[in-house]
Amino acid sequence: MLKPKRLLKGDTVAVISPCFATPAERLPDILKAIENLGLKARLGKYVTSVTEGYCASPYERAEDFNDAVRDKNVKMILFDGGEVCNEILPLIDYAAIAENPKIICSYSDGTSLLDPITTKTGLVTYYGQGTLSTLYSQYNRECFKSAFFDGGVPAYKTAKGFKKIYGGKASGRLIGGYLLNFSLLCGNPYFTFDGNIDHILFFEDNIAFNGAPAVSRYISNIEQSGLWKSVKGIIVGNYSNTENKEFDSLLNRFANKWRLPFIKCDDFGHGEFQAILPIGIECEINADRGTVEFKESFTK
Repeated sequence: MLKPKRLLKGDTVAVISPCFATPAERLPDILKAIENLGLKARLGKYVTSVTEGYCASPYERAEDFNDAVRDKNVKMILFDGGEVCNEILPLIDYAAIAENPKIICSYSDGTSLLDPITTKTGLVTYYGQGTLSTLYSQYNRECFKSAFFDGGVPAYKTAKGFKKIYGGKASGRLIGGYLLNFSLLCGNPYFTFDGNIDHILFFEDNIAFNGAPAVSRYISNIEQSGLWKSVKGIIVGNYSNTENKEFDSLLNRFANKWRLPFIKCDDFGHGEFQAILPIGIECEINADRGTVEFKESFTK
């Protein structure tokens, strides 16, 4: 896999809005979050634009992304979620990404761009945090630092532990993201995964967006796709802040059918905690011990 260089103090982070327009009133907090990390922010030209009523046009959003990729001074591209990131997939300069590897990090609808970039270019991308995540908790700040500043092979630090859904141990390359968007990617020509490589699938959803029936629909779509035969284990992130028996029952139903190592946690997703998962990196999960172990460094 192609890896970007780790961050150093003073590096520049490009903030863009490929998924949805960023409200102008949020920019001061975004700048504060990045500066608190010892980094400099570079705002995209169309970061707050609403050409389409709710975001910039696909061409404007792709221009911001491609400009950030080609800018030698930019070491990281960071963006939030939304709804329409998949619109720009045909407009992305994938060759430039491979020629200028840098940290690309997002979550939620950012899934629509992260996984295609990794599968088309071989560049590791990073799921889990947006522009304000490091303001939410010390856990998030520690995850950001471990993933992007420290170098070496990070130790996975869980916020509240793992719950075993189905036992066993499995290894593979991480792939996944926000469930709805990842499900929509299955069958998309820009999502060019290698079905001969073992994968550890991770996904998260949230009760505020999708109830159990919708979750079942999206999981089933992944299960019926060409990717599924390469999935060797599953990690599920935060769904609700309290126990949700309907969601847990759904997971158990699928787990008993698949008979694959399967664990659940609150470490990543749309909740308080937002761990960073590197798409394309080898990892091992042990559902019986409740562990996730990365097998290689996130960056170089």
